[in-house]
Order: sequence, then C-alpha cells, then structure tokens
Amino acid sequence: MNINNSKVKLETANSFVYKGVKTFLLDFIDLDLDINLKELFIFEGIKMFPKNEFHLTIIGNENGKIISEYLEEKGLDKNEFYLSLKKDIINLLKDSSFSLKDEFHVLKKEYSRDISREIRYSTLQIIETKLIEKVYSLLLDKYGIDFNGNFPEPHVTIYKQLENFGIGLNSKDDLEKYSIKKVENLFS
Repeated sequence: MNINNSKVKLETANSFVYKGVKTFLLDFIDLDLDINLKELFIFEGIKMFPKNEFHLTIIGNENGKIISEYLEEKGLDKNEFYLSLKKDIINLLKDSSFSLKDEFHVLKKEYSRDISREIRYSTLQIIETKLIEKVYSLLLDKYGIDFNGNFPEPHVTIYKQLENFGIGLNSKDDLEKYSIKKVENLFS
C-alpha cells in the first residue's frame, strides 16, 4: 500500500523519558490504514486496540538522548541544533517516499520500575522508506554524530495493548529482540 498521498507533519516533542531531550516524529495525518483495522486484535489471548494516530519515529527517546549528550559534550546550542535539524529533515522529506509493506510484527517487551514489572504488547507494520537512513547519514555527515548504522526500522504501530504506552524501538536490533511473531498479512 502506497502512503505517499497521506499528509504528513514533522513534530518535535520533549522526550517523556529524558529531560532536555527532543524526539522527532513524522505524523501521517490522514493515513487510510484505519479503514482496515479491526476494533480489537487478539494475539494469544492478549487484547490489543487500534491506535488513533499513526507516526513514524525518526528520532526516539534513546537516540535523542545520545544527540543531547553529544551537544552538551561539544558545548553546542541545543535550540539552534534542533531548528537546523528540523529544516534538514523537511528538506529530506521533499524527495522521500513511503509505502507500507505486507510485513507485520507482534512485539513484547518487559519494563521494570523499582519493584514493579510491566509487560507490553503492540503490533506494527514495516514502512518502506529511505528517510530514516538519510536522516542518520545527515547526522553523521553534517553534525558528526555517529550511530554506527544503528537506527530504527521504519514502521508504524497499529495496535497496542495499553492506551498510552507503546514499545519504543530505537534500532533494528530492537525489532529483532522484541518481535515474538512475524505475520505476512494481518488483514487477511
């Protein structure tokens, strides 16, 4: 499914995990994906609900933290950097394309906080795009921030178990680590 006709909006937001860290998300404003979604997706007894918004995480919490630490170490102005990076990403968007692949993953991740433990489930669909790769190449070439080719697999989360909490993927390794089932076509 081609999603190039969807309107997109680049969002920068403060990390909800780390103070002083910015994240970059590409919101798909009118993505037609929701017409195919069931009201409930059940995987091995786990109920997951469709998301009401769809985005592509370009820079998430963990990679945002790495960028923030780099800027602090180099003594660079964070606001200037984030404005410049946002302009750079907007320029990269002009030549970017997006299409949804028939590749879905059910994810499971355990979160531990103090003495409590929480297990989260979500389902995502892989997106075919070079945008993420281009952004991380730009971070290296223009700014000297090296992620050693380790950036998130382009995807959109379509179902999640908990209303306000998904599963953050900061690298391609995270997809392999937390994927418990790969599904060819979720909608058939």
